[in-house]
Amino acid sequence: MSIKRVISGLIGFPIVALVLIFGNQIIIDVAFAVIAAMSFHEYSHAFKVSNKANPLTWLGYLACATIAFIHA
Repeated sequence: MSIKRVISGLIGFPIVALVLIFGNQIIIDVAFAVIAAMSFHEYSHAFKVSNKANPLTWLGYLACATIAFIHA
């Protein structure tokens, strides 16, 4: 396991926990949109590295951005 992933998990988990505990609905929606965009970046990057597929990244990022506006 990469040390970079462990450190990002140790830093990221308390931040996410604080946002979920103290954040209002808008902040939580934006936080989930950012997490979804980061997850989609990892997902699409895995396909590009293996040259198995070429996903539509703009569509995925657009879907991640709509999470922030789900309660607007």
